[in-house]
Amino acid sequence: MKAFFWLFALAAVLPLLAPIFWFFELFSHYAVYYAWVSGILLLLSLLKKWPAVTLIMALIFAMNISQIAPYYQETPAAEGQVHLKIVSQNFFLYNEDFDSFHEVIRQEGPDLFAIQEAGPLWEKEIEAYRDDYPYIGFTKSLGVYGTVIASKYPAVFEENDIAGYPTLIAHVTKNDESFSFFSVHPPAPVHQKVAARRNQGLEELIAQVKNTSGHVLVAGDFNCSPWSPYFKELIEESNLNEARKGFGVLPTWTREKLWLRIPIDHLLVSEDVAVRNFETTRFTNSDHLPLIADLTLL
Repeated sequence: MKAFFWLFALAAVLPLLAPIFWFFELFSHYAVYYAWVSGILLLLSLLKKWPAVTLIMALIFAMNISQIAPYYQETPAAEGQVHLKIVSQNFFLYNEDFDSFHEVIRQEGPDLFAIQEAGPLWEKEIEAYRDDYPYIGFTKSLGVYGTVIASKYPAVFEENDIAGYPTLIAHVTKNDESFSFFSVHPPAPVHQKVAARRNQGLEELIAQVKNTSGHVLVAGDFNCSPWSPYFKELIEESNLNEARKGFGVLPTWTREKLWLRIPIDHLLVSEDVAVRNFETTRFTNSDHLPLIADLTLL
């Protein structure tokens, strides 16, 4: 039985080795599960009177709870003059359940929405929104890294590459207030070279955000959790804030496996943007849950 305790302890500390080898970073995404399991094992080790195991489990529990706690510490949002509602969704390339996503948009009525993994069918399907969202931008190619942004308000669209992957930016004006909205989708770290490109993409995103003036919003499937060291570096270097903080961990992927769901879809905002609400919503037959945020431009 002790062997299980030590195997779990090994898995829980592997994230500390992420800077050494790409594979160890994959273990960083499960802080919630490490906290739950270590809490249970801590109680068991106390009952068994195993002091060394008890100490290790207490340390693992404390380490992971400290990473989770900020997502449940509510802070009052400042109120500005311009409110925004945003929807962001990795739609999944082979998903053809457009009606479910249309229902989300109908119910939520966002000011703008972004779709990652927008396949070629979206070129036609997006026209169903044209009356309410006259400003629509696409990446040059639609597919697994294709993106669509639709806005109710005047928008100028710009496409940039991040480590060879397209990023669509909408420069939007609402009520004389302007902001830049990035839709991003760096690749999933399925092996070492792709993990390196994702990390390079996050570094290039930092540079792009720093070169963008005014209010900045960055939404999308980042293919890493808040506990990844590379995501933490993105937050620290870009001076962006996680919209999720104060509203819960809110895991988004994979929706089919509740017991291993992790938050890899994010909305980041500059310090002059306040978050009034942040949540996930109903299934749209994608493997990701959509994000919905109510924001205020300060």
